[in-house]
Amino acid sequence: MRTPAAFAILALIGFAAPAAADDLNLPARKAGLWVIQMSRATGAPMMTTKLCLDASSDKALMAKGLAMGGGDCQNTSVSRRGGTIASDSICKMGPMTIKSHTAIAGDFQSSYTIDSVSDTTGGSPMMPKHSETRQTATWSGDCGALKPGDMQMPNGMKVNILNGVPKPGG
Repeated sequence: MRTPAAFAILALIGFAAPAAADDLNLPARKAGLWVIQMSRATGAPMMTTKLCLDASSDKALMAKGLAMGGGDCQNTSVSRRGGTIASDSICKMGPMTIKSHTAIAGDFQSSYTIDSVSDTTGGSPMMPKHSETRQTATWSGDCGALKPGDMQMPNGMKVNILNGVPKPGG
């Protein structure tokens, strides 16, 4: 991604990009502070971000993420089994084709987990061809100094993900 904010947005709503939000029928996340830990199977260090949401920013974030997905995506399947939603998709983004499988589980009031596996063909040889990512999000209470739409990046910088502008002193 071009910026840490863009990466963070896609990481947080990456489960929505391959499938229409209506297809997934995800519940709204509880308002407040969410602590999101993202790990990759490559052994890269775990990244922890903090995200402050209210009903309006949660909905706007979903819409922004869907718009950022760009490319031409088609779902090959969306299914719900018990408390898990699974989505398989194929997205064409310029010279790249990305096949992905995403599983989402949780209540969205206290926690949720997103497991995603993707394989990419075409595109830059510098781009990873296989990716496995797990996001574990836990509701943490009041947002404190963060405002709805604010994300505190792993390096401490604050970014409002709805407008992508870094906040001084973050």
